[in-house]
Amino acid sequence: MQCKCGFENAADARFCGSCRAPLGEGPGSPVPNVAASSTAPPVAAESGRAPARPLPRATIAIVAALVVVAAAGYWWMNGFPWGAKSDHRGITHRTGALAIAPQFDDAAPFSEGLAFVIIGDARTGKVGYIDKSGTMVIAPRFDSGAVPPALLADRRFTGSTYVYRAKGFSEGLAAVRVGDDSTGRYGYIDGAGKMVIDPQFNYAMDFSGGLAVIRIGDESTGRYGYIDRTGKVVINPQFAFAHDFSEGLAEVMVANRFGYIDRAGTMIVPPLSEVGNPRFFEGLAVMRLGGRWGYFDKIGKVAINPQFAWASEFSEGLAAVRVGDGNTGKWGYIDKAGQMIISPQFDGADSFSEGLAMVGIGGRAGYIDKAGKVVINPQFDGANGFSQGLAAVRIGDVSTGRYGYIDKTGRMIITPTFDYADKFSEGLARVRIGDANSGKWGYIYR
Repeated sequence: MQCKCGFENAADARFCGSCRAPLGEGPGSPVPNVAASSTAPPVAAESGRAPARPLPRATIAIVAALVVVAAAGYWWMNGFPWGAKSDHRGITHRTGALAIAPQFDDAAPFSEGLAFVIIGDARTGKVGYIDKSGTMVIAPRFDSGAVPPALLADRRFTGSTYVYRAKGFSEGLAAVRVGDDSTGRYGYIDGAGKMVIDPQFNYAMDFSGGLAVIRIGDESTGRYGYIDRTGKVVINPQFAFAHDFSEGLAEVMVANRFGYIDRAGTMIVPPLSEVGNPRFFEGLAVMRLGGRWGYFDKIGKVAINPQFAWASEFSEGLAAVRVGDGNTGKWGYIDKAGQMIISPQFDGADSFSEGLAMVGIGGRAGYIDKAGKVVINPQFDGANGFSQGLAAVRIGDVSTGRYGYIDKTGRMIITPTFDYADKFSEGLARVRIGDANSGKWGYIYR
């Protein structure tokens, strides 16, 4: 209901919220403003108190300004409400804020709500598991796999040493080692840390499709097979090497060639490829024959003839391939029929993720869409694929550069402050403060 002073009041208001004049009983029918009349009853007469005097407008303006300044200060420190999110506990946080302080000597991405962390150096460190609050829910009592010195020295593998040191959870179980490199044995624990498959294998990998790769014997002469979730051997150790299942098939090595078996151990794709490429992606697997790369389908047929100098797995319907050798080769993208969809023009190329792919142009990394259009200009010294809407990028060289995160418009969302930064997984990303040898790992919020 509008008063004659111009203030719009609630429909059931009895007095104006601005000038305090009484309002008419009929909808939208204000009464004359008699607040200043000597014959007008006091506004608060019914309560026996003197009518409240309205605050001067200048005072109201000052109070409002103070509220805005206080809110802006809070949001600056804690993240603006339109950029704030809630974690698994319902606690609001700012994207890029530390979720778990850097304190671990190595750490893995989260999987199934847990992440393994390592306390100690590359050879004697102990493996435990934390939850997303950073609580050590499985004490660090398992033995870490040693990282080869050559790997630590190779800058291409910076930030990826966790792959070689321990295993995360998959299908409710995690492979752990008890003992050193020579005499240690692998078994499996559940999410409570209970050993459910006794340590008995010389090596063990993640579960996939209800089966996991294990090795009996040493790395040189041992043989690989598969167990089920009870620890029972279901495919006898017989292969020179083996990988986990993907899309119902698993890669195995026979007589220095790579093929694929099904869950019964039957060879479906004959061992022809000269190089191992562990998994099927979108129905096709990379293979190499005669020094050239092509693709198998899931019945063992050559789907795309070996013709490329290099090839990567399919993702979102496209695969990056290189045409030409050495320094003159360029990367483009093919579809599943082998047709070149994005012409070879890039110095490097990564798989598509969330609609974009990282490409190298003139020594810088940028991003293209599926039409081959550059949507984020090449401006970064290093970059990863997108995950959960953000991508880690590096400003500066491998030794001294810093990592931050951009969104799909190329806008820097998380300032480059980390010595290494990984993809987001389950709402968190692992980051490192310090160098590869002595730095500490923690996690930040998405």
